[in-house]
Amino acid sequence: TGEDRGVSSNFVVVPVSRCSGTTTDNVNYNGIVNDGSGQYGYAYNQTCTFVIYPSFATPIQLTFHSFQIKSPSTLKVYDGPNAIGPLVATLSGSSLPASVTSGWGAMTLVLTTSGSEIGSGFNATWASEPSYHCSGEVVMQ
Repeated sequence: TGEDRGVSSNFVVVPVSRCSGTTTDNVNYNGIVNDGSGQYGYAYNQTCTFVIYPSFATPIQLTFHSFQIKSPSTLKVYDGPNAIGPLVATLSGSSLPASVTSGWGAMTLVLTTSGSEIGSGFNATWASEPSYHCSGEVVMQ
């Protein structure tokens, strides 16, 4: 609350948890991934990396529920646990993208935002299954 020359105003400061750096989930076989901005839109000039890499997972399917990444900002999706794997998709715009599936049990998303346009960001769910493999020899008698 502030007062100046007989005028008063009330305001609330709302903390915004936007993406920053690298976020990794190497435990869960399904979950939610988003840019972290909620209703406020993503921040200018950010590069945020989201790594989905559960142990012994089947290919990961990423399904978008909301999407607005204004060009020249992009969301790039890579097949693998880092951004040197094959590029699966480069996404921007306001249309809801089709689901994206990795070739194996890891996926990396890189959100790169510009300094000119802010969109509302993205919200997606991802899913995979545990895929346990035996190693060695099993002898049955």
